[in-house]
Amino acid sequence: MVLVWSHLPDLAAGLDHIPGRGQQVSDVQRGYLVLGIDELVLGNAYVLRPGAGTVNHRLTIDDREVSLSAAAARERVP
Repeated sequence: MVLVWSHLPDLAAGLDHIPGRGQQVSDVQRGYLVLGIDELVLGNAYVLRPGAGTVNHRLTIDDREVSLSAAAARERVP
């Protein structure tokens, strides 16, 4: 698994861009995109808690997209 880009709705709680890790740009809706991260995910897995349906956290695999929010909103997903 490779983290290609990330979206940050704001820079609260220390969740800001890490210099040298991609390029931070405005998303034109008061948030930020970090593009060009291209970082291998250790162990090929994340433990996360997808947001509500309106957030629509998702994985893209080749040409297929899977909505984690639709499958497990606000639940721990290993």
